[in-house]
Amino acid sequence: MCGYVGTEYEPWNRRLTVADIEVAKDHQGRGIGRTLLRHAIDRGRDLGAEHVWLEVTHLHTRAIRMYQRRGFAFCGLNTSLYLGTESEGETALFTSLPLGP
Repeated sequence: MCGYVGTEYEPWNRRLTVADIEVAKDHQGRGIGRTLLRHAIDRGRDLGAEHVWLEVTHLHTRAIRMYQRRGFAFCGLNTSLYLGTESEGETALFTSLPLGP
């Protein structure tokens, strides 16, 4: 497996959350992440979502740039989300992409 994306749809606020998106290190830089993200966005549209939301650590600069190029904008942060995990000390950045009509 070279990568995967997991999503969750929340009908109460019509939001598709990208719960996880991963690309194996030896497959990175080949457009797989972009393709997975496109599939997640398409799934959101199919479900009637008004926006797609995701969280990323501030250290994943390549992923952040990809999300920004796809139209995601920062909408919040959390400095304590990763407390007690191997990512402790990192900042969680929240981004959102409106899907429109």
